[in-house]
Amino acid sequence: LADFFALSAKMALLPVLKLPRTCQHTVRRIRGKVLLIASFRGCYVWKLEKDGRLYAALTIRYYDLILKMTQVATVSCPLKTTQPQLPKGLSISCSEVCMTV
Repeated sequence: LADFFALSAKMALLPVLKLPRTCQHTVRRIRGKVLLIASFRGCYVWKLEKDGRLYAALTIRYYDLILKMTQVATVSCPLKTTQPQLPKGLSISCSEVCMTV
């Protein structure tokens, strides 16, 4: 968890464990995995339009244990469906109000 950050629009690194409650994000550790549950209305979630569709997106920086290096990825969920776009090395689940990375 020490190396899991959200990136602001100004590319400032913000440790996910230190995000204020007003950001509406939750961090959980389950079976050795870290889950970030990010509200589409939360801090640092931005709107992305691609091919005429609107997505909620969040850019994160994390340490990949398999590659043994720091990675930066933008995760996104379509705003009208539950089919996510999957960045390499991450899993994501989308609901109507949040994304779980």
